[in-house]
Amino acid sequence: MTSMTNTLMFDREDLSTGDILTIASKLRTMLLYHDRSLKQITLIENYMTRLTQQALIYVQQGRKGQALRILTRKAVALGIKYLYRLYRLRKWHQVQQFVRTITYTLQSEAPPILSLADYSSLADSDTDQTRIISQTLTVVHCNYYRYD
Repeated sequence: MTSMTNTLMFDREDLSTGDILTIASKLRTMLLYHDRSLKQITLIENYMTRLTQQALIYVQQGRKGQALRILTRKAVALGIKYLYRLYRLRKWHQVQQFVRTITYTLQSEAPPILSLADYSSLADSDTDQTRIISQTLTVVHCNYYRYD
């Protein structure tokens, strides 16, 4: 990101319409990446909801092995969702840095940039849940796959 910040510094007098269009295009691209990752997160959440419902149906039918396979898929989806959330936050931070650079270039003073979010707070609940699910599934898989 530092290379982008350095390349975006222009003198106010040197800015042309082409420069402004290039800057706007790059900002638009970063915002599109951010929005797409948000859509993926929503799709993954819907997928996880369907998996939970499907696992419950299998448990009610007494098909515990199938339910465990479904819960394994849910654990993987949870990990992928975490990665998309992390990607989204990083893109948002890049957008903030980009806007700060533009503002500084045009006004000679930059607004304070928000600090990069602590990504560990994202992982705390999801990672704990994934770890617990993984440990439980490991034990249960060993027991049920002997009989499936």
